[in-house]
Amino acid sequence: MRVKYDKLLTWRDVRIFALATFAISVVLGIVHQAINTQGTLLQHLVFSNIIGFSICISCLGFARFARSPKLLILGLVLAVPFGIWIGRTLAHAYLGFPVRSIPRALAEAYLGMPQGTSAMMVTGLIFGAIITVF
Repeated sequence: MRVKYDKLLTWRDVRIFALATFAISVVLGIVHQAINTQGTLLQHLVFSNIIGFSICISCLGFARFARSPKLLILGLVLAVPFGIWIGRTLAHAYLGFPVRSIPRALAEAYLGMPQGTSAMMVTGLIFGAIITVF
């Protein structure tokens, strides 16, 4: 069974998703700035918005090509970490930070975390999952 999103997802829905993603990303950027004072508020806002929209787009992309409800659920579960990875990579490139390979980024994230990074990763996963359910 293939879900037909051209019938279910209208341009009004897309605008609502975009506005909700932007609003949640701005709040998360402010929260991350309060938790981790490294970097400017603008940098945190750029990171959170690029990651938020990457999660949103990857969820819609995975959902668009799901051929069954099980594949839809699997796709949405994979979409959140995939969106976070793509979003972080794009944000690093956009802000001129070094872009890391996946193994190096994971090693740095778990072994040499600056204070507040783990909280940022957890909030990203939690809010990414909430947005996915929405």
